[in-house]
Amino acid sequence: MLTKDRDQFLLAAGARNEIDAAALSGVVRSGPEIMLAIDKARSAGDSPEPIQHGIGFRLRLPYNRPTINAVRLNGHLLEPGDSDGWRSWPANGFTQVQVNVPPQKSVKRDLYLITCEYEPSEVRRIGWTPPAEVLQQLRDTE
Repeated sequence: MLTKDRDQFLLAAGARNEIDAAALSGVVRSGPEIMLAIDKARSAGDSPEPIQHGIGFRLRLPYNRPTINAVRLNGHLLEPGDSDGWRSWPANGFTQVQVNVPPQKSVKRDLYLITCEYEPSEVRRIGWTPPAEVLQQLRDTE
């Protein structure tokens, strides 16, 4: 399952019951850029007990105040929430997005796929340019 190959990743994710495969695939395939950051958890032998007090994940967006359209966990849309959901705040020119998973949910999960769809708060003249195939896909949808 833990592969950076987009198609293999989506195929493996779609085989898991707790994942909304259609929603996840829609986000991953919509562009303009997808970054798969994959980290393996520690093995069961490294940690004597499962997660008991919930878990949080933090993303850093490279804009001060982007419009956040959707935050998802395993393809499922999350609502803003301090203990079960997400929160965001500006910090040092970036926006921090924290996803909070409460204990009653975290003890049942062994996989966390976080996606964040947003619109930048500014247009930058210099910087990253999407690959040619992504630019073509964007032109085709106009």
